[in-house]
Amino acid sequence: AQQNAKQNAKDQSMVVVAAININNIEMFRKMRIEETVIKKIANNLVLNLPKNATVSQGLRYSFWVMLPDMKTKSEIAGEIRKMFDILSDGVSDNFTKHELSFSFGVSVYPNPAHSAKKLIEQSIAATKKAQANPKNSVEFFVAQEI
Repeated sequence: AQQNAKQNAKDQSMVVVAAININNIEMFRKMRIEETVIKKIANNLVLNLPKNATVSQGLRYSFWVMLPDMKTKSEIAGEIRKMFDILSDGVSDNFTKHELSFSFGVSVYPNPAHSAKKLIEQSIAATKKAQANPKNSVEFFVAQEI
């Protein structure tokens, strides 16, 4: 019985994927500090998210973050809040504080995503929806969006 309970608990864990877009990255590119800004954001995410989180730089979206083994919705909300706060804090470069304009979309496996491909597609759909908002925003994918 304990073995089944442990397996069921493991089966219930969720994987969260977030696609993060830094909306004002072009400004940093013109200032020739894009690489520094990206590195600082990445370091802040890696240092503040769970040890098993994966943070990677993307092509179309500035970052992809994968949070495996999330057990509850409140745990997911806490990690998303952490990412929002990290991005809201901006980054400093040579005594200059740079504000970030950002948007990101979040999808969760197994619900509503039922495959890795859907997880990525849904994160992108949520990010596009978030980008429509002029302020820093986070959007969760809702099943009826696609």
